[in-house]
Amino acid sequence: MSQTNARVLIIAIITAGILLLGGITWAIVASPLASNEQQTAQDGTFNPTAQDLTQINQDQRESIALDAATSIATWNPVEDTSRTDALQRASEYMTDELQDQIVATEDPPTDIEWRSAERYEATSIPEVVIVEDSHAHEHPDTDTPAYITVKVTWQWETPDGSTYAGDDISQPRYYFFAFNDDNLITDYTTTV
Repeated sequence: MSQTNARVLIIAIITAGILLLGGITWAIVASPLASNEQQTAQDGTFNPTAQDLTQINQDQRESIALDAATSIATWNPVEDTSRTDALQRASEYMTDELQDQIVATEDPPTDIEWRSAERYEATSIPEVVIVEDSHAHEHPDTDTPAYITVKVTWQWETPDGSTYAGDDISQPRYYFFAFNDDNLITDYTTTV
């Protein structure tokens, strides 16, 4: 074997060793940090990635939006002065600033649906669903929807358990909820 061939062979072996060590180091150190896949520690515990946490946060917000919409659309005209009473019951899901914006009214609603429910001592029973793919824009920092849209329909239930349909003119209602980082509702709007 010539001296030139021996040098090439030694350089090739050294280069292969360096590449091998670099590959092993990358696989051990860099791969778990760069991966968006779920990570499981050796003891079996789940170590969520940022993408996992974003999805968990979004799932929590959707659950909160459904709960808030259910509270907001559960009315009992015999006990409630107005629909604002239901909004106040949903205040646990809101920031303090949004709660401060709720203004109680002493004037009861005058619509036929409310008056009919009051006469029959009925309570609204809402059905709430997330409106998929309805988010117009996303937060620039998190790529999560800037608001969550909930569709609400309802029936009225009387004390004897019978139900009747609500007013088709005011149904469905859509609620649009915005959230802060603590998963509290910071703002909402509705269609009537």
